[in-house]
Amino acid sequence: MTNSLVDIFKIDDIGNRISVRILFVFMLMLRLSVYFFPLGDPDFSSFYNWFNYISSDMDRMMNASYADIPITDGNIIYIMSVLAIDMICLFCAFFYIGYYIKMKRVEEADPRFKPVGTGKLIFRLIVISAVFAVLYIPLLFSVLYLFLIFIIIFPYLLIFPACYLSGDSDLFDSTLYMSRRQRGYYMVNLRNVSLLIMIYVIGVLLTQGVGLIFPNAGFILKSFVTVFCYLAFARYSGMIYTRMLKIPGNRQRPPARPA
Repeated sequence: MTNSLVDIFKIDDIGNRISVRILFVFMLMLRLSVYFFPLGDPDFSSFYNWFNYISSDMDRMMNASYADIPITDGNIIYIMSVLAIDMICLFCAFFYIGYYIKMKRVEEADPRFKPVGTGKLIFRLIVISAVFAVLYIPLLFSVLYLFLIFIIIFPYLLIFPACYLSGDSDLFDSTLYMSRRQRGYYMVNLRNVSLLIMIYVIGVLLTQGVGLIFPNAGFILKSFVTVFCYLAFARYSGMIYTRMLKIPGNRQRPPARPA
């Protein structure tokens, strides 16, 4: 994709720009609220001390029960609030994908690709957010314990929302639709997705380094990097999907001219 590696990071370069900037600020404020205005109790020191104590002895670990875990109601409320904010940010990323594809189709006015209606887009946003909310925990475990497998399937997961939110296919057909569209593009997507993940990881590590010296500044920077990468991934999903439609990866080359 021409200039895609640069264009991916121009997250506000769509529509009137102000909509995406408002979305970015909204997501950033949500993530900052976890640190500056937490719901519940963010202090897990009792849990860490308990875990370090039982993990030092195998017998204690084997005999530990759920009732022994020192998690308070406030801790649970805090965890649920963090998960809720993650879900809202994911919904915002899905909104960006649908908005990007819709605005591109409005601007280009190509009769082959009609923009999805607003009502239909909102309904599909709710549906796909509910689907990914159910898959959130399994995907989280795949990231933690099966990172290589996650990297392999992530290009498909990235295209699936675009297939559905574009209005080109329903929820179940989008599964097959994304597989067909990946033909000829998988390795390109895998490379670009790996690059985006690497940039995100480096950004988080750098902000954590800052956080060791300036905790508040470190968390603000980490939230900024996280939200920016949310929208960069969403932008890439919309960009590559629109390109896949215009230039299918499995398109046959024209026959060579006779000598």
